Amino acid sequence: MSANPTPTLANPVYGPQDLSPALPDDGYALILAVYPAVNEGRSSAAVYMSARVAGKYADIYGGRLAGAIQIVAVDVERGVVYSRNGERGKPVPLPLAMNPNPQPPPKGVAPVESAEVYFAVDLVSHLGLPPQGAAYSVFLWLDEMVSQPRIVELPGERANLTATLPWPTMLERNVGAGPPDGSPELKLEGSRMLGSTSGIFALLGLDFRSREVKSVSTSSVAAVERFSFDPRSVFRGPGWLDAKEPPRRAFLTLCAGRQRSAVVTFEVA
Repeated sequence: MSANPTPTLANPVYGPQDLSPALPDDGYALILAVYPAVNEGRSSAAVYMSARVAGKYADIYGGRLAGAIQIVAVDVERGVVYSRNGERGKPVPLPLAMNPNPQPPPKGVAPVESAEVYFAVDLVSHLGLPPQGAAYSVFLWLDEMVSQPRIVELPGERANLTATLPWPTMLERNVGAGPPDGSPELKLEGSRMLGSTSGIFALLGLDFRSREVKSVSTSSVAAVERFSFDPRSVFRGPGWLDAKEPPRRAFLTLCAGRQRSAVVTFEVA
C-alpha cells in the first residue's frame, strides 16, 4: 500500500476517481487498488475498484453492477470471512431487481458488448471489520470473475489465535496426495467438489440468485488436506440453490493463508 494515507471515505463513492486503478485498453478486467486510510482515528484501508465486464452482466444486473460485486476480506490467520457488495445504504435487494435469465435483444437492437463500473469504499466501516489488528486477503468477486487478492495489514493487537477450528462434518476427508506444490485447488468431480489445502482455510460460496456469500472455515491437521463436499450440504438455507426457476447456480473458491483458488461454477438442474 502507498505510504501516504488517503482521506477517509465517509461513504462509498462512485465513478472514476484519481486513485481508481487503470483498466486495460481492451478486454474485461476486475481490478482493485488499496491505500492506507484513517477511519475515526483508527487505521483502515481505502479500496478503489475499476471493472469492465461482459455485456451479459449488464443484461442481468442492469445499473446495479456495484450491487452485484462483492468486496471480500478473509482473515488469513483465522479464516473468518467478511463481505458486502459495493452499494451504500439499503437499496431494493438486488435479487428483486436483477434479470437472472436475460433473453437476446430483439432483431435490429444491438447487444450490450461491455459495461464499466467504478467505486471506492472504506474497508473497515463498509465491511464492519473488528477492532483487532489482522492481515486480510481482500478481493472483488462478480460471479465467475474475481480480482487478484491483495494482502491488507491493519495494525493493532492481534486476537487470541490459540483455538483450533473443528473440522466440519460436511467436508469429507480424502486419502491421497495433494498437488505437487501443495497449493489450494478446487475442481469439479461429478456432483461433488474436491479441495486441498493446509493451515487455516475458508471455503466460500456466492449464490447467483440470492447474492449471498456463505463460508466455512476450519483448520487442517495434515501438511496437505484433501477433502470433498457437496455444496448443497455445506451452504444450506433459504436462497441457496433453491430458486423456483433456473438458473440455480453458485460460485465457489477456497482461501488458504495468502492464496486463493480459481473460481468454479456449480449448477443444479
